[in-house]
Amino acid sequence: MSLIKNDLHKILDEIRNKLRSLSSEEAKKAFAKFVPNSQQVYGVRLPQINQLAKEYSAHGFLLIEALWQSGAFEEKMLAVKVLNRTCRKDPDHTLKLLNLFKSYVDNWAICDTLCSEGIRPILKTHSSEVFDLAKKYLDLDVMWIRRMGVVLLIHFAKIPERKEEVRGLIQPLASDKEHYIKKAIVWINRYLDK
Repeated sequence: MSLIKNDLHKILDEIRNKLRSLSSEEAKKAFAKFVPNSQQVYGVRLPQINQLAKEYSAHGFLLIEALWQSGAFEEKMLAVKVLNRTCRKDPDHTLKLLNLFKSYVDNWAICDTLCSEGIRPILKTHSSEVFDLAKKYLDLDVMWIRRMGVVLLIHFAKIPERKEEVRGLIQPLASDKEHYIKKAIVWINRYLDK
């Protein structure tokens, strides 16, 4: 069932009411500690967001874009989880969204989930396009976009015949001063060193 624009506000209100009812102060504090860059947080745990993604995945790309634009951490995370369940229907649109969303990533949790889980179902069919985006992102000035490039390359770091190519691409980032780039380099090196 594809979401009709007229129904969009109704569905968003429904989702937001559910997020508010599922929120807890304990979860808010946990997000503040582990995802310090996230600004607007409901305080909903990931298993509950995963359940909402199952419930709303049939609403497709219009819902994904609306949730992403909201700005709330859990709504963006829900958008990424729905994208994972929807991306096979239109891989080209998925890659356009990835490229659009890159400018609005502002924390490691959204970055990593978007670049690992969000597009995973299209990696076999669109690996060259994903690889090209990753290479492009590595050269950009915005720290979160560079991290996206590294995280996208993790998929390729697991493929033995691609390891040296990936190693060469991330080598210039070895001296990057940004904490979250350093963490991503440690993460990808675990796969490259296996």
